[in-house]
Amino acid sequence: MIKYPKVAIRRITALFAFWFLLILTACTTTGIPAQEAPPVIVKVPVPVPCEIEQVAKPVRPTVPKGTTGIFDLTKTALADRRVLEADTTRLRAANTTPCKELK
Repeated sequence: MIKYPKVAIRRITALFAFWFLLILTACTTTGIPAQEAPPVIVKVPVPVPCEIEQVAKPVRPTVPKGTTGIFDLTKTALADRRVLEADTTRLRAANTTPCKELK
């Protein structure tokens, strides 16, 4: 085993510590600056008192009693579908109209 003088070991240790601290400080001071985060916009719905027009429920067609023909059943089903589509359209229109101001 080779014996080094104590002075050489101290110099190597001091030199190693110097370079270690130099590299450590260089890494911490030359970092990339943090970018600012874009602002977060939060939209909160606020209830507004307004008068809502009540939409009446439509009368749905029914199959007449004693009807067994496929023509009458098909005719009733088609009429029921048309009533449902009209009701959906009317409700959508009621939802998109602005509400009336309360007096």
